[in-house]
Formats: sequence, structure tokens, C-alpha cells
Amino acid sequence: MKPVVLSYQFQTSADMGTKIFEIEKEYFQFVYQNRLELNAKTGVNNHKFSSVFGPVLDGQVTRLKVTLNDYFKGINSLEKTAGILLGKYQDDTQLCICDQKIADRLILVKEEII
Repeated sequence: MKPVVLSYQFQTSADMGTKIFEIEKEYFQFVYQNRLELNAKTGVNNHKFSSVFGPVLDGQVTRLKVTLNDYFKGINSLEKTAGILLGKYQDDTQLCICDQKIADRLILVKEEII
């Protein structure tokens, strides 16, 4: 079986809030609240956005928590924290679809076997 990349198109509307993050304190706070403080069993987001774009961060929970805590305490700078958490994902951006309304509007535009 070969990997497949699916490309989708979607447009937001007034009833869908989209948030686009860069590497900044607000993004680190968002990640902390929504990865480390989220109770996944409830299925409820800690935010109001239908979709969220942002840099890909290293997903190891322990490393993420320690690194963000050091940043919030002022031990590490924004740049150092970004370097640690971006790791091999320096140029990658991710989309998180947080609302079924967005998923219902996705249009498949390309399917590529790699």
C-alpha cells in the first residue's frame, strides 16, 4: 500500500470562525490549553473556532509541557521555544478542523499517490 496525499478546498463563512496562528505567545497559550489541559473524554473544545491553522509542533506531551512551562516562566525565549518545538517541522503548517460544518464543506480537489 502506498501513501496518498489528499488535497481539499473549503471556504469559511460568517458562521465559522477560523483562527490563523504564527509562532507567538498566543499560539503557545492556545496549544497549552488545547493539548495539555483539554479533557478529551468530554469531546468539547477549549475554544470557539471552527478551524485553526498553525505551525506543526512536536507532539510529545511531556516535552511540550516542560518546554512551554519554561517559556511561560521566562526561562526560554520565544525563539528558543520555537526552535525546540518546531524541530523537523520548521516549514510545516497544520489545519485542525474542529467543527463538523467545515468537514461537510470539504471538496476533494486532488488525490496523489506518493
